[in-house]
Amino acid sequence: MLNRLLGAPCCVAGSGVADRLADHLKVLEETVDADAYTILQVNRGQRTARVLAQAGLRTPPGEGEIDLEIPRIAQQIAEFPDVPALALKGPFPSDPFLSHEDTRSLLLRPMTAGEKCLVTVALRRKPKAFTSTEIERFAAVSGVVNMANLLCQFFEEDAVLMGTDKLTGLGLFSDFHENMIKELSRARRGGGTVTMGIMSIVPSESVTTEEILLNVTRSFKGQLRNFDTLDRYGPMEIAFILPDLRSSEGERVVGRFVGEIVSSLGGKGTAPDIYVGISCYPEDGATVERLIEMAEAAQSQALEESRPGVYRWTENVDR
Repeated sequence: MLNRLLGAPCCVAGSGVADRLADHLKVLEETVDADAYTILQVNRGQRTARVLAQAGLRTPPGEGEIDLEIPRIAQQIAEFPDVPALALKGPFPSDPFLSHEDTRSLLLRPMTAGEKCLVTVALRRKPKAFTSTEIERFAAVSGVVNMANLLCQFFEEDAVLMGTDKLTGLGLFSDFHENMIKELSRARRGGGTVTMGIMSIVPSESVTTEEILLNVTRSFKGQLRNFDTLDRYGPMEIAFILPDLRSSEGERVVGRFVGEIVSSLGGKGTAPDIYVGISCYPEDGATVERLIEMAEAAQSQALEESRPGVYRWTENVDR
C-alpha cells in the first residue's frame, strides 16, 4: 500500500488540492525563517522537477506544467534518498533552478519512490545558516506535508475530504500534527504554554464502539473553547490541544472534562473507561515529537495498570 502511495501520479488540478498545498506552505513559513518555499515533484533520473506549489520563488510562467532543471537537488536526493532533512550551503552558480535566486543555504526533505519523489524545499538568501532547531522543525513539518500531498494525489477524487474522519467529523493524525506545530510556534513567539493529550476510550459491552466514540466526541467538543483542537488519533483514541494552559491547569481541566463525559453517559449504563495521558510545553518538551512521546507514555502506563483517569508522565514516581 505504501509503495502505491509513494508512486502515485501527481495531481495539481482541483481547488481542494491547491488549497491544501497553500495551507502547507503557510505551516512551513511558521516553521523556519526562510525566504522561499516550494513543493516539488522530482524525477531523479532526468534531474528535472515540476513545481506543485511555491511561495517567494520566481519561476517561469506555467510552472505547474513545465519541467525545471534541478541538478544539485536531484544529485543530493540520489545520494541521500531517505533522510529527515538535508541542509546544503550555497551559492549554487551551476544550478539553473537555484543560481538566479542567489541561494545561500537550502533545506530539503525528500520522500522517494524509485525515480520519482516529492521534495519540500526551504531557501534562504541570507548569509546565516539554518540552525539545528530549524532543521529539526523543518524535518518534522515537511515529512507530514509530503505524506499528506501523496495521500491527496492517491485519493484524487476525495482530496478535499482527506483530512476528515467520516464518522466523527474530526481531523485525522496529520491535522493534529500540523495543529500542534502551529500552536507550539505561537507559544514560542509569545512565551505561552500548550497542553496536549491523548485519550483512549474502552467502551462497555452494552454499546458499539462507533456509538461510544460518537458520544464521547460530542461530549468532549461541547466543553472545549473555540480555539481548542480535537482530532481523531486512532481507532478508539482522540487527541486534543489546549493552548494557554500549564500542566497543572490542563490536568485539572481535562479531569473535569472526563468527569462530565462519564457522568453524561453513565446514567444509561454506557459509561466507558477513559485513559488520558497529557504533556505540556514547555515543562515536558519543546518539540511535537517529544510531547507526543510523553503523553503516550503516561496513557500507556495507565492502560497497562487498568487505572482510568488523567495522567502526566513522571519518571520513577508512583502516580
